[in-house]
Amino acid sequence: MYSNKILGHKNVLNHLKALLLSKRVPPSIIFNGRQGVGKFITATEFAKSINCSREKPQEDAASLGLFQNQNKTEKKADEVKPCNYCLSCKQIESGAHPDVRIIDSAFQARLLDEDVKKQKKLKIDTVREFSKYAYKKPLLSEHKVLIVNDADTLTRESQNAMLKLLEEPPKNTFFILISSQKNAFLPTVLSRCHTIEFGPLSIEDVEEILARNNIPLNEAALLSGFSNGSVKTAMDMKRIMAKLQKIDTSSPAYPFKLSSTLPKESYLAREETRLMLNILLTKTHQKWIISNDLNQKNDLKILIKETLKLKTFLNQNVMPTPILELAASECLTHGITLGFIKKHRD
Repeated sequence: MYSNKILGHKNVLNHLKALLLSKRVPPSIIFNGRQGVGKFITATEFAKSINCSREKPQEDAASLGLFQNQNKTEKKADEVKPCNYCLSCKQIESGAHPDVRIIDSAFQARLLDEDVKKQKKLKIDTVREFSKYAYKKPLLSEHKVLIVNDADTLTRESQNAMLKLLEEPPKNTFFILISSQKNAFLPTVLSRCHTIEFGPLSIEDVEEILARNNIPLNEAALLSGFSNGSVKTAMDMKRIMAKLQKIDTSSPAYPFKLSSTLPKESYLAREETRLMLNILLTKTHQKWIISNDLNQKNDLKILIKETLKLKTFLNQNVMPTPILELAASECLTHGITLGFIKKHRD
């Protein structure tokens, strides 16, 4: 399976292609990896491949030479490549396919008639609802595909309620659980699923994805450098940069003005603080790389260790505000701030 929409993950795509060609796709799969690396779009393209009728118009196929002078490898690839022409592919692309359902916070909010922002965990009522759907016969295609986004937010009760589905899945039904924290699953869930690991994207891939989404090249180049291989992190960075533009990094009050920008909600403040610490760590590491002064390199090495230690406190219910202020103050003494100068390209 391959798609022009997916960048990177060559090993993952080859593995999925092999599963499709062998016609031995596991009924329950976990796509695990950090957020923002393309797990969801890969799951969607995989669902297309599973249900594609490959009814590409003959005149278009002939004009592209798809049935002429093909070697065996190309023909095999076409066997599992979604055509993007058939009714199934088009409906999956538009989110209207009756046999491919996305289970996420938006689905749960509609089910419970609640605000989508309040959906922090996927609840047992949601599992019960899509379980009913799983046992119904497909309406359009031969197979049904249920994609559970942020499946690592399933509560313990929700996961237990899924066990029978995973152990004895309905005929011609596939489950794809998208996760960024595999250890959040119960061992009984993990044992019933085939896990596929997604690594981080390359800086070049992140930059290209950002450019495809109409972000100027100079800004995409800057954001990708701090992305840690995640498009989501890059977009979070974009939001952070916009918020911090008006803060004077040369002011003695800079660390305190920085912390005053944090959201009021504790969990959001922790997420934003973690992101800012990651940025400071990246900038410190970049400065360490280019430094030729052994004393400075040693000081920066100590600073990295101290910042990493502060980062661990975020997981120990320590308030994020003093953590960010202390980290920003320590980095400021080494000339490292959360200020940015955009890279320009010819």
